[in-house]
Amino acid sequence: MTSSPASKRASALRLGAVLAAVAALLFVRLGGFGIWDPWELDAADAARALLEGEGEAPTDPPLARWMVARSFAVFGVSEGAGRLPLALGGLAAALACALMLWRFAGERAAAIGALVVASTPLLLFNARQMHGDALAMAGSALVFFCAASLAFRPSPTRETNPKQLGGWLAGLVAAWAVAVLAGGAMQAVVPPLGAVALVVVLRGLPKERLHRLGAAIVVGLG
Repeated sequence: MTSSPASKRASALRLGAVLAAVAALLFVRLGGFGIWDPWELDAADAARALLEGEGEAPTDPPLARWMVARSFAVFGVSEGAGRLPLALGGLAAALACALMLWRFAGERAAAIGALVVASTPLLLFNARQMHGDALAMAGSALVFFCAASLAFRPSPTRETNPKQLGGWLAGLVAAWAVAVLAGGAMQAVVPPLGAVALVVVLRGLPKERLHRLGAAIVVGLG
């Protein structure tokens, strides 16, 4: 059954309200506390040096440093300006999660998933400090979303045309580039692609074998 335009608009408005709540978690009082963590101070100093043309060649993925430096250039050197790119990365990660769940599980799952992701201490910590990994998290989430959309249809009755596949492939390439620049290939690209590949391999197995395999993995990890 196809949703009406009015129903789609209402769903988009509800998701927008959820994302507004997510944004409040990430952005409220973003610059309201000082830099007390020495690692955050190092990140701020590195971005400021890059802005002044004194930065050394980065030995780690450079996207966060570049974006913090650009934020300093636009808004001035301050705690809030330095943390803004990471907060935007946290919002992008929550949005990628919401869109993926909406595509494969529906509106309700998308709303709950976005709120759960945005309220986890791990994401909040990484999205509200300059040395956080929120941009890498966003890149990894987008890689997973685009790869899953390439590999799977939302439902057995929905066909995917070549233009849509081309769009998802282009999105995957762009997300791959962001993830590599933000977190490196091994940290931000290999895990989500590996997860999608594992689902592709295992989805045809009988449930009994999947249950036994899952139990073996849990025991092995424990």
